[in-house]
Amino acid sequence: MGVGISTGPAELLVVDLDCHADTPPSEPSEVLPAFSVPEDLLKAVRNGLDAFRILSQALDGEDFTDGERTLAVRTPSGGMHLYFRTPRQTTWRCSTGGNLKGVALGWQLDVRAHGGYIIAPGTQVAAGIYEAVGSCRQPARLPGWLAGALEQTGHLLAARPPAQTRSRVPNRARMATTSPATTSAWAAKVAATALSDVADCASISEGSGWNTKVNRAAYTLGGLVAAGFITNQAGAEAALLEAALYARPERAQQARSIIQSGLVAGQRQPLTPKDR
Repeated sequence: MGVGISTGPAELLVVDLDCHADTPPSEPSEVLPAFSVPEDLLKAVRNGLDAFRILSQALDGEDFTDGERTLAVRTPSGGMHLYFRTPRQTTWRCSTGGNLKGVALGWQLDVRAHGGYIIAPGTQVAAGIYEAVGSCRQPARLPGWLAGALEQTGHLLAARPPAQTRSRVPNRARMATTSPATTSAWAAKVAATALSDVADCASISEGSGWNTKVNRAAYTLGGLVAAGFITNQAGAEAALLEAALYARPERAQQARSIIQSGLVAGQRQPLTPKDR
């Protein structure tokens, strides 16, 4: 007798890589229709395992199918279940990879999350055993590149609780803006305002200008670093990243990229009181 895991309450998202004998779509572009992937790679896809590996390659992500980075379970049909822990306060939609006209990550790529369930590792059925592969036995946190792909394909249902349950700025971010690393009251106020603008995006699900605000905050902090008002760049960067993820916890990879480029740009233009 096996066990079924209710993925939503368990805060899990499982990508089910099917290995059915179905014929691939006649048009290669229909294998991963939401993504820009070279056609020659798509022509080589024969099942969900191939589709996921190509998706991870196209998005510069990890190949989790070896079972060394997250819990990976081989199914009796030859497919695979990849387990991930979902970011806090996010809800993700289930989907079926054969439904490419609706919400779908890709051909033969099913998603089990809110409202879904998955057969647990170790379960034996008539066709065989659901057996973990590799050495990893714990679900990894959902990586940024995969979270972004799932959001792009319509799987993200909710990413934050009601606004009234959040404080204006996360504690660590607030502490960073008032720490001795900021050498003047003026600079502390400027940094705190920049971080608050980013964190406040948490109260707005869409149209908050999160990208622009993260970039602007990074540029501002970079200018303060260049002018000598912030002496601990790593601390400022960490505070901004936390504020960004507080508002959009599923966009870690994007946040890091925006922050890095914004800091570099800001350091080309030292920021002083006369510039405000």
